[in-house]
Amino acid sequence: MARPCVVVLRASEVCYLGVIRSLAGLDVDVVSVSWTWPGAPAFHSDQSACRGRTVQIANPGSDPQQARRDLQALFIALAADHGELPLLMPTSDSILTFLLDSPALWAHARLANAWDFPTTHRLLDKLALSQALQGSAIVQPDTRRCDPAALESMPLPFIVKPAIKDAVNSFYAEFAGAKAIFIRDERERQAVIDSGVHTRYPLIAQQYIDPAERIDDMPVYVATDMDGRVLHCTSVDKVFVHPAGFGTAFIVREQRAAMVSREEVDSFVSSTGLRGIVMLEFIRGRNGHFHFIEANPRPWLLVDYQRLRGRNYFHFLDPASAQALAPQLDEASYYVELTGLCRSFEKLHPDDLRAPLLALLASLDGPCRVATFDPQDSGPMDAEMATLTQRYGSPFVRELRAALGC
Repeated sequence: MARPCVVVLRASEVCYLGVIRSLAGLDVDVVSVSWTWPGAPAFHSDQSACRGRTVQIANPGSDPQQARRDLQALFIALAADHGELPLLMPTSDSILTFLLDSPALWAHARLANAWDFPTTHRLLDKLALSQALQGSAIVQPDTRRCDPAALESMPLPFIVKPAIKDAVNSFYAEFAGAKAIFIRDERERQAVIDSGVHTRYPLIAQQYIDPAERIDDMPVYVATDMDGRVLHCTSVDKVFVHPAGFGTAFIVREQRAAMVSREEVDSFVSSTGLRGIVMLEFIRGRNGHFHFIEANPRPWLLVDYQRLRGRNYFHFLDPASAQALAPQLDEASYYVELTGLCRSFEKLHPDDLRAPLLALLASLDGPCRVATFDPQDSGPMDAEMATLTQRYGSPFVRELRAALGC
């Protein structure tokens, strides 16, 4: 029988790198799909030994129809070669949304997660998922479709964010990388109403859950087998996020003790029929209760960090394989996406990012791992350091590497 073919669509480079490194330890064929655009940066993952066969398609954001034609031709050819439909592994919400908005492709491929495309759309759509979980044991904040009535009546404070993203992350682009708008008072409420943002995007208005501490805002990473048994369940502390509050986490560390209970995770799995992987976002409010915020039914930035700690989140694709093929780096407390961190400090400290960035790294109370690091696949980290040296100069990069221990 032919080996399964997994098509990994590179949208988030860090996530993509983690996926292909994880798949390299499994008995699957990997096909990497990428695209480019004017001014695109050099991709460090191009230097990985785990890419498998590589295919370039038209940019799904700027030429969606050609991208669909390119993908359909690829999927048909792979199905003919392997005798079964290829499995798709999107590495960002935007490319997953593109696939979900391309029903002509659905007959020619399957998602690696064992859901069909319409079910995945309902999981990714924050409003649809919130409605589906009504009546379950899962505690949720008040979540409403964001229309003028909701904006006028929602109790303060609350947030406004996309119910589902588009293929080019338009909301993020408009709001400087923020994933949500925070409404704290009547002035901010009126400003959002006047902006008409609810007419430009499908949004939700959601009650703001105030975490007592930073660690109470936690993503939980779950993998199940095809019978729904939980294989892995871990959570992290988001140490540095930019933009603050509703941006991307560039430094995280694993939480030593589980905080969200397995009962809550099992409840989500049974309520949704989860098979495969998902990231669940929980916040523990000041009343001590955990509130479920949203789900991401796809790989995430930390899959490589988990792999380096001996947890291959894609083991469900090849259950017969050994589970611990990666080096065990249990001593690594912090995981740092260095390029994104440097770019964030450029925005926060445009005159001089050096001193505040080094001060932040010096404040970390444990060893670090750079996201591109792997002793068995050194090309991506070497390429990242070369790019950072070109941008910031050798002396600063040497200081960074000394602070990070790499």
